Amino acid sequence: MDSQFLSRYDIKDFLISLPSGDLYKAIDIKFKRNVLIKIVDLSNIKEISDIENIKNRFIRYVNNALKLIHPNIVNILDYHIDENNKCYTVTEYFNINDSIFSKEMLFDMSFNAKLKIATSLVEAIEFAHNIKILHQNLYIDSVFFANGNIKIDNFDLKRYLAKNSLISELGIYSNPPPYIPPEYISSYEPSVYGDIFQIGCILYFIFCREHPFGDTINDEAILRIKNLDYIDPTYYSDVDIDIAKIINRALMKKPSERFETVNQMFIELKKIIEKLKDKKYDISTYRFFIQNNKMYIQTNPTTHIDISELENRLLNENIFNYDLDRIQEAIHISNGEPIEIGEVFKKIDSAVFNYFDISVSDDQMECYLKKLTPKKLDPKEILFYLKKKNIRYGYIKENISELAEDAEGSIRLVARGAEPIKGEDAYLVFFFEPENKYKPKEDDEGNVDFRNISVIQQVDKGDPLVIKVPATKGVDGYNVFGNIIKATPGNDVKLPTGKNVYLSSDGLKILSTTDGIVNYDNGKVNVIEMIVIDGDVNFSTGNINYKGDVLIRGDVLPDFKVFAGGDIKIRGVVEGAFIESERGSVIISSGVFGKNQTKIKALKNIKADFVQDAELFAGETVEITNYTRNSKVFCKSFLSYKGMGAVQSSLIEATQLIDINIAGAKNYTKTTLYINQLNKNNLKLQIQDIMEKLDTISKSINQLKLQIKKIIVSSGSMENAILDTEYKACVEKLKKLDNLNLVLQEKLQSLQDDMNFILSEQKEMIIIRRYLYSDVKIRIGSALKITKDEYETRVVIIKDEKDELVLGSAVSK
Repeated sequence: MDSQFLSRYDIKDFLISLPSGDLYKAIDIKFKRNVLIKIVDLSNIKEISDIENIKNRFIRYVNNALKLIHPNIVNILDYHIDENNKCYTVTEYFNINDSIFSKEMLFDMSFNAKLKIATSLVEAIEFAHNIKILHQNLYIDSVFFANGNIKIDNFDLKRYLAKNSLISELGIYSNPPPYIPPEYISSYEPSVYGDIFQIGCILYFIFCREHPFGDTINDEAILRIKNLDYIDPTYYSDVDIDIAKIINRALMKKPSERFETVNQMFIELKKIIEKLKDKKYDISTYRFFIQNNKMYIQTNPTTHIDISELENRLLNENIFNYDLDRIQEAIHISNGEPIEIGEVFKKIDSAVFNYFDISVSDDQMECYLKKLTPKKLDPKEILFYLKKKNIRYGYIKENISELAEDAEGSIRLVARGAEPIKGEDAYLVFFFEPENKYKPKEDDEGNVDFRNISVIQQVDKGDPLVIKVPATKGVDGYNVFGNIIKATPGNDVKLPTGKNVYLSSDGLKILSTTDGIVNYDNGKVNVIEMIVIDGDVNFSTGNINYKGDVLIRGDVLPDFKVFAGGDIKIRGVVEGAFIESERGSVIISSGVFGKNQTKIKALKNIKADFVQDAELFAGETVEITNYTRNSKVFCKSFLSYKGMGAVQSSLIEATQLIDINIAGAKNYTKTTLYINQLNKNNLKLQIQDIMEKLDTISKSINQLKLQIKKIIVSSGSMENAILDTEYKACVEKLKKLDNLNLVLQEKLQSLQDDMNFILSEQKEMIIIRRYLYSDVKIRIGSALKITKDEYETRVVIIKDEKDELVLGSAVSK
């Protein structure tokens, strides 16, 4: 059944996370059509009983949804639960990204179109109630507007209030705007009244373009719901009074005070539609009228009013005492009822046109009036005169008021234009130090460690490296006639893209395509995958700490440290320094002068020409060409036979093989060759421990990936998400876990190789190919032998069944 279902549907792009699952675009191969598939992945749930409970809820939810055949309800076509505990729901296809309800979508929508949406919504919910199915979680993320029709999803899918979010009964978190009925906060008992309250919230959003109790679920929003604290919809200019009444009744705090049924809401909406047909609301656009010796305006809330055209009408009728600010405010808060806007309109005396001499500067930025009458005037008359002369910007009201009182012949500057303001130039913000100045680290007491200089600037794949702050357009100016004086935009700057970087889709960010070292070279931002030190590691470079591979073409000087996630290759010598490869090998072309302080560690192998006065720790093989002197080496296999191959005054501890040319020296030196035999029980415990850690890490990685996906979805894109603080923290944790996972996988493989070595019953052995001196301590497991003679031929040492060492192919000198 699994293969039949999965072979039928070709799952394509991830679209969005919904409370009923992650939504993907898919193709129904059988019927050659696009469909949408929601997937709920239960594979990360530990308890079988929990998985079965969710499966039962899923089946109940789908079976109820299959009963809902309605043009405004998302149609479920198919469903399936596979053997990997993934639940699939197949629905009709529509462009989900273009169908999400938003303020922008509603902005230019007519009243009639909104009324159609509201009626369709209520009718669809009524249909479900008639067959005894409640919606129970009618949030805005369950409502879509596709191809001119409303589509409702997620019927009968309970969602419970969690901390600052909701969790569906399928175990999926979401944080839509809070449409939680007050009674559900204290006790979740789904009812018709709960659906009605949530319908009221959606109608509020449709007609007011705002969510009644805020945009997100938080403590403040919950308190607002408890107190029923929302702005009355009549305060919004384009909300009809009868619509506001329906919304307010649906949002009553007590369920018994709401509509008893959804059908009652539907009837009230139909009444409004009938009124519109009767043109009872038909105020052409607006009208002025006088009442109680005051001027009023009544507007049609379903139409747009052009303020400029309205003012030109008043000017053409020579009305001068209107208050444009109050008119604009009245239009904004209009609900179709009359609103007072000031004193009764008056027409100006035409003689006023002879009271002034007007002059405008050549650049049209200043307007002057000369008063030609001794009469005191109303400042509104002067303002009217200016508007009739097309002076429409920059009135200096103080000067206008003074001119109204001035004597004949006075001249005043009455209007001044605004000069355009040039835009600001674009500039770059670097997320690293482009000049790469050496910066020694300083402790809390001000002490400076010149070995810790911040020369290497590491970045991860996807990290933002440079952001361009775009040039601004500037601020347009205006002359006194109200004509725009276009501002000069700021100068642009080109983003300096180099190697292993790319531009974001908005063209404003440089991001890294890989993990590596960032630099700014010849005016370009580059990311280099391998760090290369062209000389020595010394005070000019500081300590090296890098996640990838490191190549050092010189020496590593005393007291310096080199740490790398990958391989370390050193062309020179290591002198009194510390070297560690977390996941790779260390290869030293020359050798090691340890000065009794050098430690070299590698998860895999270590190779060098010679080693003196140092300690080496390798997870796999240590290979020394010429000599190992006064040192300690710990590994699986130690090889030193390609050159001189001498081991003198040293401890070599391996678990499988020691293969060298010369052991010991003429003069007595304390040389020990030790095979520390593997213990099967200990290996089992170590393997089990690592596997448990890997399992824990895997679960943590999956949780982080889910959280990252949610942040990306909420941010709109990956490029927006990378600047989010929570996203950065999650990604940083994920990288650390991925790295730890790689290290543990390598260790697990090494332990399994050890176990295979034991199971294959191979013999641990020590091989001395040329010369074995006396007084060399040789030990395999608990069997010990100190040589008393010297051997100048090949010697192979193993441990027999009696737990005794056997020297083979030996010829005593």
